[in-house]
Amino acid sequence: MRTVVLVVDDNPDMVGVIKHGLEYLHPNEFDVVCANDGEKCFELLNKSCKPDIILLDIMLPGMNGWDIYDKLKRNDLWRNIPIIFISGRNDKVARTAGDVLREEYIEKPFAITNLKERIEKVLEQK
Repeated sequence: MRTVVLVVDDNPDMVGVIKHGLEYLHPNEFDVVCANDGEKCFELLNKSCKPDIILLDIMLPGMNGWDIYDKLKRNDLWRNIPIIFISGRNDKVARTAGDVLREEYIEKPFAITNLKERIEKVLEQK
């Protein structure tokens, strides 16, 4: 069964790298759906997109990643979807937030192989 990954990131290059990297390098394992902001993320979720995992950037226009996270966790339909925060921020607050929220965190830039391993690890723990 293929893993559906929802990527929420406003950087089209990053989205392209993740989508291409996961779908091209692992064509029978992943389907990647993309949203460039919180509004699009929730539009997709409301239209029956049922991701197995969400890759969520922290620094987004409008609704930031923390706001999206809070909204996801308040909704019974979405609260159990695992999240991996992805961010170019590498300060202590950003790095420890994942631990506090009990979610994974990966710093940009990252290797697709590392991202794939993290996705698999999170889904195994689910």
